Parts: sequence; structure tokens; C-alpha cells
Amino acid sequence: MDIDEFRKYLKIDKQALDDEIIQRSALLFEVSEAYATAVAERDALKEQLAVTDAELDGKLRKANEKGTEALIKNQIQAHNDHRKAFAEWLEAKEHADKLGALKDAFKDRSHALGELADLYVANYFDTASVRQTPNDDTTVYRRRRARLAASREAKS
Repeated sequence: MDIDEFRKYLKIDKQALDDEIIQRSALLFEVSEAYATAVAERDALKEQLAVTDAELDGKLRKANEKGTEALIKNQIQAHNDHRKAFAEWLEAKEHADKLGALKDAFKDRSHALGELADLYVANYFDTASVRQTPNDDTTVYRRRRARLAASREAKS
């Protein structure tokens, strides 16, 4: 899964909420599925790292029978096989973590879609609901005039 491609799907087109809501389950499922696959791969590589370390431990103990635990451990850490297995695991871990963050972002997106739908139902996006009319201007004018008159009377 291309993470950068799916980042583009995080944007919400508020003018097409119906399409966004229809797509949200499919997108979340696809990201969740990719995350599960990445986690399984990461865990398999972690196990492979442990196997590599165990094999190196056996070889190094045979080759150096009087080696201390610290010496064997250091030799394992410095061995190319360990470094390669660790690098593969670390790459898989990074990929799984990024997919986990993407999955969380899609969950937040889903929540945001629900809130936007509620705003739509409340006519939040309707321009007529926020546009002033000539009656609004007249009402404001009358209120101000009444306040000024009341203020003048209070001073007298």
C-alpha cells in the first residue's frame, strides 16, 4: 500500500459529503487490512531476528568456548547477519507504525464526516442561513436608535 496515495484520501470535500460518507468504510477497511498485514510482517521479521541471534549465539560459542556472556552478546550485535535482520525488522516496524497512524487518521476522518453531516443537516453550509437581509439591517438600526434615545433620557 502506498501511504502517500492514501494520505490524499484524508481530505474531505464538504461539497460531496454523500460520496465521502459512502467511501469511508471501504477506505478504512483497506487501510486497516494493510496495517494488519504490515504488523504480521513486522512480527515475522522480529521472530526471524531472534532466530538469527540464536544461530549466531550457537556458532560464536562453539568458536569461542571461553567467551563471556558480554563478549558473545557484543559479537552477535556486531555481526553482519544480525545487522541485516535488524535493519529489515526496523524497516517493517516503521512501515507498520506509519500505517497505524494512517489508520488512526482515517478513524478521525470518519468522525469528522459525521460532524460535517450534522452541520449540513443544521443548514450550516446554507448561505441563506448566514446572509443578512434588509430586515436585519432595519432591526439593527432600530435597536441602536432606541439605545441612544434611552441613553439621552437617562442623562436628562
